[in-house]
Amino acid sequence: MASGERIGAFALTEPEAGVNAANLKTTAVKKGDKYILNGIKHYITNATEADIFTVMAVTDPSKGAKGITSFIVEKDFPGFHVGAVENKMGLRGSHSAEIILEDCEVPVQNVLGEEGQGYVNALKILVNSGQA
Repeated sequence: MASGERIGAFALTEPEAGVNAANLKTTAVKKGDKYILNGIKHYITNATEADIFTVMAVTDPSKGAKGITSFIVEKDFPGFHVGAVENKMGLRGSHSAEIILEDCEVPVQNVLGEEGQGYVNALKILVNSGQA
């Protein structure tokens, strides 16, 4: 990505989470050497152009925000789809769309950091991008 050959996207926002990033519905269940992700993210900038996505998903719902994990998901992973493109009133040079994860297979080595650190990772990314 640093060379400009690949584009990344940050997938946190969900239809039902509102402004509460700890209220995610996207799930990730570990099965052997993979996690299986299911859920929908929306308003994802660069979703139509990106090759790599940082996706936040719930791995342990009993832990609240501490049960969220970050994953590196590539657009060609089984079960990953780009959905509807947002018809925005402005900022048309910056495309936004939803991403759909339907039994999306993500290798365990694609956990970003440690399991349960996804909410902290998301906040760090938002602070460093000036969004928080």
